[in-house]
Amino acid sequence: MSNTIRNMLIIGIVGAILIVIVGIYAFNRMFYRSYYLDIVLLENATISADWLEIESDGRIIARKDRQFISLLLEPPFKADPYSNAIVTPDGRKINPEIMLIDTDGNEFHLTYIKGRIGEAGEQASYGYKPDFPLKTRFSRVKIRSEIPIKTKAILWSGYDIRDQP
Repeated sequence: MSNTIRNMLIIGIVGAILIVIVGIYAFNRMFYRSYYLDIVLLENATISADWLEIESDGRIIARKDRQFISLLLEPPFKADPYSNAIVTPDGRKINPEIMLIDTDGNEFHLTYIKGRIGEAGEQASYGYKPDFPLKTRFSRVKIRSEIPIKTKAILWSGYDIRDQP
C-alpha cells in the first residue's frame, strides 16, 4: 500500500473518531437535562435563632415525586451524609428547624434527608416523610437554628423518580 493511501486512511479514521466524539457531546448537550428542579427562594441568607420566614409568592408547589428544601451551604459549612447533619466550621453537627406551612395553615416539619454536591456547591436537603401530597401549595417556609448557618441560597428542590438516570 502506498504512503498516500495509508495517510488518507489514517486521516479518515481520525476524522471519523472526531465526528463520533463531537456527535456524542452534542447529543448529551441537547438531550441530557438535570432531573432536579431547583427554585431559588432566597439568596445569601444567614439562618439564626430567630425565625426566618420566606413567603412563597406561589412558587412552592409539590409538583414532583420527591420535594424538599435545600440549603446551598456557604463554605466552610458542609453537608455530612454520614451523620445526617450540617457540619459547622468548628466541627459541630447541627440541623436547623424547618417547617413548611400550606395554604390551609397545616405545618409540615422537615428532617434531614440527604446531602449532595452540585455545580454550585454542597447542599443539605430537608424533606417530609411521607412525601407531600402532589399539588400541595405552600404559603411560606420558616427556618431557624440556634447556631447560625450561612447559605448561598435556600432552594425549593425536587425530582421525579422516573427521571433519574
